[in-house]
Amino acid sequence: MQAGIYWYASCDTCGLLRIDPLPDPAAVATMYDAGFFSAVSSGGYVDYVGDETVHRRNARRHLRRLQGFGRPGTLVEIGAAAGFLLDEARQSGWEVHGVEVSGAMISEAEERFGLKVVDDLSRLDLAAASVDVVLANQVVEHLVNPLETLIAAHELLRPGGRLVVETPVDAALGDSIAVDGVCLTVVEVADGRLAFDVVPETLSRVKPFGGRVNVETALRAGDPLGGHQVQGHVDGVGRVASVALEGDGRRARLELTPELLRYCVEKGSITVDGVSLTVATVDETGLEVALIPHTLEVTTLSELEPGSLVNVEVDVLAKYAERLLAGTMRP
Repeated sequence: MQAGIYWYASCDTCGLLRIDPLPDPAAVATMYDAGFFSAVSSGGYVDYVGDETVHRRNARRHLRRLQGFGRPGTLVEIGAAAGFLLDEARQSGWEVHGVEVSGAMISEAEERFGLKVVDDLSRLDLAAASVDVVLANQVVEHLVNPLETLIAAHELLRPGGRLVVETPVDAALGDSIAVDGVCLTVVEVADGRLAFDVVPETLSRVKPFGGRVNVETALRAGDPLGGHQVQGHVDGVGRVASVALEGDGRRARLELTPELLRYCVEKGSITVDGVSLTVATVDETGLEVALIPHTLEVTTLSELEPGSLVNVEVDVLAKYAERLLAGTMRP
């Protein structure tokens, strides 16, 4: 679509809008000059520096969310502007580093607070896997290349981390909760949020956690099973090949590796992003599952589209059967 002299492109997955074609870095630096932060340029701030009290209050709110993640460590802010959040974080014990494309704001942060702010993420004097937190509040839509920047930011982060989920699910410290089919232990409960420590081993086996996830508590002894036995031990990641309407529901085809398909049979059970489903058909390269309206209404499977990644757990009974048969066939 067109707005004025600019063309905008919209991401089919997340809905993010950006100028198309992407401007070069020099043009972006000009766009976010001092005028952008003082109402001289249309579309900018009325008086960014003058609203320091508001920005500091918001900064403290963001920092409070980090308190449950452990003691302060190394923090990088992308889109640091005048450095209000970085200054608040430094006062709270964080080692801070900033990235800001506006030369005027870099000067403001350096002259007022003595902060070291650079104009590009690649210019940070930081080793890979040495940063505890990367913040990019309301800045992704302003990046020249969002994906490239987020990949570079991810490389700076230490392995592992903590996943925080806002959910109405009632849980206590130490409870086991399935998040998109991944069994995780609750390490913090606060204000409608559950926090989980996610180790590198888990991250290496599952798809990246998204903005919306399926959350399920553990089955208690004596409760109806209702589906099949799901452990929360993801066996691998599948890819959605197609999604088609089928009556009031949908039918999705998943491409799976041979290592996963060997445990799948027609009318058998499979877990997709934590949802227990029945295999409708299976062949040499994948399988199909039917998604009923209720499943589409209460889970994130309604968002599946070709190319989507899903966590897959095969039926553990098939694994046990394979193991037992292997034992009986030994000479």
